[in-house]
Amino acid sequence: PGPLTPPAPPAPPRPPPRGPGAGGGGGRGPPRARPPAPGARAGSAIAVREPAERALAIAWLRLPAAVAATDRGHAPHTLCVYLYELATAFSGFYENCPILADTTPGDEQASRLALATLTSRALVLGLDLLGIERPAYSC
Repeated sequence: PGPLTPPAPPAPPRPPPRGPGAGGGGGRGPPRARPPAPGARAGSAIAVREPAERALAIAWLRLPAAVAATDRGHAPHTLCVYLYELATAFSGFYENCPILADTTPGDEQASRLALATLTSRALVLGLDLLGIERPAYSC
């Protein structure tokens, strides 16, 4: 018999899948299910009453166009600009629209919490698409 060859070294561990789909493949596959944020009910209606709520809702609605423009132009900076604008809109919303204050009615609390949850998810998605680690406390 010929000389014995040592076994091949094990392959290095693969990083966990990133992006909107947990199945890998560059973000293809079914989206990951995320649990609702504490206090947010499934199907909570979002009522836009204040200018800061409107500005945040409009910024959030631009997410699909921002992702498409980033993909079409192979220009990740366009997604960075969008995420910055979304975070800025959320900052104005958070400053001007109390979410869980005792003076905020329950239906308004649910609406604002749902809008905050959607914003968090949009920011997390954008960071995932850019390959940026997110804080562990994100929803």
